[in-house]
Formats: sequence, C-alpha cells, structure tokens
Amino acid sequence: MGQLTLSILEKFNKGSVFVETGSMTGHTLRMVQGYGFTKVFGIELNEGLFNICKDNTKELENVTVYLGESPDILQMLCSNLNEHATFWLDAHVSGESMPGGKYGASPLLHELDAINLSSCKEHVIIIDDIRLLDTAEWEYLKKQDVINKLYEINSNYNMVYVDGHDDGRFPDDILIAYI
Repeated sequence: MGQLTLSILEKFNKGSVFVETGSMTGHTLRMVQGYGFTKVFGIELNEGLFNICKDNTKELENVTVYLGESPDILQMLCSNLNEHATFWLDAHVSGESMPGGKYGASPLLHELDAINLSSCKEHVIIIDDIRLLDTAEWEYLKKQDVINKLYEINSNYNMVYVDGHDDGRFPDDILIAYI
C-alpha cells in the first residue's frame, strides 16, 4: 500500500487532469487539491467507500467521483480525453472486505487498455502496489504484461520505481511511466 506524495507529483506530473482508481475514502483526491489540478476524477467500486469518498470531497468543486468498475469509467473518461493527465492506478482486491469486481483481483491491464483510448499518448501513469504483481493475491498478473501494456500506449515511456512510503516501507513499490 503505497502513498502518492506531492514530491512524486512535482517530479513527474504532466497536465492539469488527475485520475485515481481505487479512491477509497478520498484522501488522495483531497491531497492533490494543493497541487493545482483543474479536473480531478476518482473511481471507487465499493459503494460504502464511494459514499464516504463523495462526502469527503463534496466541497471540492473540481472533483468528480464515480461509482463503478474502474476500466468501465476510464473508458468513458479516456475516450474524450485529449489533454495530458496524471493517473494514479490503485484499484485492486484488498482482503475479504474489498473483493474484486468483474475484472478480477486487479483490473490493471483493462485500465491500461482504457487509458490507451485517449488521443493523448503522453500521460503520466503511476501504478501502486507493484510488489503484488506475480502473486496469488493479484491472480498472478505478470509484471511484464503490465510493462508491455504501458509500451502499447507509448513505446517511448521511461519507467522508474519509487518507494511506497517516504520511510522506506515497500521499496520500489510504485511504478511511474512518463515521457
């Protein structure tokens, strides 16, 4: 469980649109407000968490939160997205209390397919919990398959790994694809 930080955004962000999958209670959506995004979108599958997220961000005029499967919502958003955006992909199974949806334990490959619908191919894509790739928890989703999907979006992506927390927990647990 990594954490998106303003220092990551300062170094890698591109664009004025921010999209988060797996928004949970809206913590990250609130945090990015201090960064200057003009449009912020959150997607949450769990209805209880969606309601909390919606309540926690209701006073933020530029935040829209969607309830549903992240690949489906991303298809809708990205088919009309023609400007640079920063994506924080963090939708996945999280124990028995938060099972996956119709896309299984991790919808990551489907999310990347949806992002590829955008006419812009230079988005910053930040993927959390990379340590769970190639594990039973994520149904053995292969790291190389994720990297291949990123290169389908843009073969010129640079990729770096950063720690999931500033204190060194979860080393190299966040993958950042950027131009």
